[in-house]
Amino acid sequence: MAFGAKRHTFKTNNSNPTTIESFTGGYAGQEITVIFGDANTTIDFTGTSLKGNGGSDFTGAVGDVMTGVFDGTNWYFNVQDNTP
Repeated sequence: MAFGAKRHTFKTNNSNPTTIESFTGGYAGQEITVIFGDANTTIDFTGTSLKGNGGSDFTGAVGDVMTGVFDGTNWYFNVQDNTP
């Protein structure tokens, strides 16, 4: 994560399977939003500094969103599965 702005928004655009295991360089209180623009991105909530989705990995569909806040050690996410 880049220092500076408190809030960041990202949109995934992966043509091949991709797993996100961490966001680095964040600071306590920083917030991020990830908008899924593809169905190839998996968030690794198992044994990483990413916490959410009941500890189960999450593969987003196009239009799904997750928002998170960093506490200085871990990122805590709310996952919004918008799949109809």
